[in-house]
Amino acid sequence: MAARIERGDIRMYQHPGAGKRRPVLVLTRHGTIRHLSKVTIAPITSSVRGVPSEVALDVEDGMKKRCAVNFHNLVTVGQRNLGRRVGKLGPEKMTEACQALLYALGCDVWSPAGDIADLIGGVTQ
Repeated sequence: MAARIERGDIRMYQHPGAGKRRPVLVLTRHGTIRHLSKVTIAPITSSVRGVPSEVALDVEDGMKKRCAVNFHNLVTVGQRNLGRRVGKLGPEKMTEACQALLYALGCDVWSPAGDIADLIGGVTQ
């Protein structure tokens, strides 16, 4: 494991079965990381779609080129499997990340009626 892992770190990670290491964003709440063996991460991809469930990154964020954090494919992994830190998101980008995460999970506009409508295929007002 590399140096102490922190929320907002961009670290290298090799997903089992994948051919090479890829960057990921550490999302686990700062105060709990040191007590856990695993952390939740979001993959970073070169496919930038411009949708609310992603956050665009570029060289200013420590990346080699324009890319995006994808919040639809979260994974919880062992801290020991995370590699070197290649960047760290600042407060503004982490705020964007939290908003994108809420959107991806449907927590930005959650209501019990909306979830029921989704289950039965209806629309609520």
